[in-house]
Amino acid sequence: MANLRAAAIGRMVPVKAFDVLLKAWQDIPITLTIGGDGKLLQELRIQSQELDVNDRVDFPGWVDGTELIRSVDIVVMPSHREGFSYVILEALQLEKIVVSTNTGCAPDILPQDYLVDPGDPKSIAQKVNAVCADIDKAQSDFIGSWKLARSLTIEKMAREIEDVYYSLVSPSQ
Repeated sequence: MANLRAAAIGRMVPVKAFDVLLKAWQDIPITLTIGGDGKLLQELRIQSQELDVNDRVDFPGWVDGTELIRSVDIVVMPSHREGFSYVILEALQLEKIVVSTNTGCAPDILPQDYLVDPGDPKSIAQKVNAVCADIDKAQSDFIGSWKLARSLTIEKMAREIEDVYYSLVSPSQ
């Protein structure tokens, strides 16, 4: 478990709920990198010290999201609200385990056992610790999500939009 690493990526704003994630990390023994920048960055660094998790939590500021995701085993999305999360999609395309709040696209593309209610640090801690306890099971659970994510590419989306446009401008046969 000690060798596992986790990451969260996003703007440092209230809706991303990194404060909730820090509370959860009080009960999670692995390292966490929270990549991103924004108005709450300094406040979150202070909270990390106050919660005594700063030895396991790193705030590098703005990062290359793809490189950060590649470097970890688990991606955590604690957001209160989310639309279609490109972080989740990219994590799945890179075959990473994702623990997310039950918001946005997460319920449609993640295994249900890896979803938590927004604002619930205890549930986040339980899910991340369960992944850490049996990473092989988690990887097996994600095979379908990884396959789905590989089919959701920018290229495919562009082709499908192009097909719609052509169907609208082409005379019916």
